[in-house]
Amino acid sequence: FTLIGITLGDWSTLFTIYAVIGCITAFNMVDGIDGLLGALASISIGSLGFLFWDAERYSIALFCFLFIVSMLAYICFNLSIKVKPTHKVFMGDSGSFLVGFSVLWLLVFSTQKIESVENLDSVMKPVTALWIISIPLMDMVLVMLRRVANKKSPLKADRTHIHHVALNSGYTPRQPLIKIPLLSCLLAVIGIFLEVNDIHEAHSFYLFILVFCVYATTSISIQARKHSLCKYSPP
Repeated sequence: FTLIGITLGDWSTLFTIYAVIGCITAFNMVDGIDGLLGALASISIGSLGFLFWDAERYSIALFCFLFIVSMLAYICFNLSIKVKPTHKVFMGDSGSFLVGFSVLWLLVFSTQKIESVENLDSVMKPVTALWIISIPLMDMVLVMLRRVANKKSPLKADRTHIHHVALNSGYTPRQPLIKIPLLSCLLAVIGIFLEVNDIHEAHSFYLFILVFCVYATTSISIQARKHSLCKYSPP
């Protein structure tokens, strides 16, 4: 992984370990309302499937598309679509960990050159991975930073995740399930556009940081406004 001339070198192994833990945790944290984890995972893996297909890695692209089909089946049962209301399926921690690890494995596989198999080049730049998992990643980073700022454990559960912010803004439980994946899809498309047009990874990284700052500012302002209304509302 390189960015504007900086190479991780011997730190690459430690960075990869943190990336694995971070990606798995990020997808676990967004599993807060029915269907959201499946939708975000489908967008991430669908984006990777497109890039693999564009690079003529058809077998891995097929795996991505089959994974999406399995996610769609899960979403139907998770949301009780065309099934009895009592027949619901939930991911649980084990399921969300598996989904996060699957996405992470595909991200690592797509960003590395494979010398042992016909010297296959990488499918995308590492910075593009940030765009593909943008919503889970930004949500996790912002939530943990806010917890640390409030002198709490970064792993302590609270109601500051993106789906909680949306619900606190007055949305119904189904509205965040539509709007959050749409935002994730938009950011993934931006990342793919930057990748396909070979935009320098430093520029892509700076743009992602700008998007994160906008996201963080918006989320914090919504939470502050909600807290202010609750504080001064009559009993």
